[in-house]
Amino acid sequence: MNEMLANQYFIVNRFQDACTEFEEILDANPSNSIAKKKLVLCYIHIGEIQSAFKLFAELVTTNINILTENEISIYDKPCKKMISYLKTNPQKLVEKNKLLILGMLWTYCDINNAKIEFEKLNKILPNDPKIITILTIINHLISQNYKEKENGTKTLLS
Repeated sequence: MNEMLANQYFIVNRFQDACTEFEEILDANPSNSIAKKKLVLCYIHIGEIQSAFKLFAELVTTNINILTENEISIYDKPCKKMISYLKTNPQKLVEKNKLLILGMLWTYCDINNAKIEFEKLNKILPNDPKIITILTIINHLISQNYKEKENGTKTLLS
């Protein structure tokens, strides 16, 4: 029941309500990657950046494909809407938080742009082990995708 309700809240942009439901889902099933994936976006939308990043980093290190292989109709709209907002409106966010948010959001819809944002963040936080790990995994994924595309075994690459 919670999952259906959480998804409905997510779809209609009731992110605070969706957070509550996804958190309950994760309390019952901590390994539910899809709930974590959606909860990252919910946390971003309600301004809980560190909570979002904690889950995001966990997903990247366990299986980045959970974040990058998306049903565009579900994830593309909230991600690109927030990206557009961040890029076109003056923000009170410190630069590192803005780059962190952009990196996380781009991971859902364009891994190459995610790499760019995390590289910028890495210049600000050059010794942050989580950022270094995320960049390493993103670079590996991009390299793997290009090799697969060259070999004709994969045609999807942002």
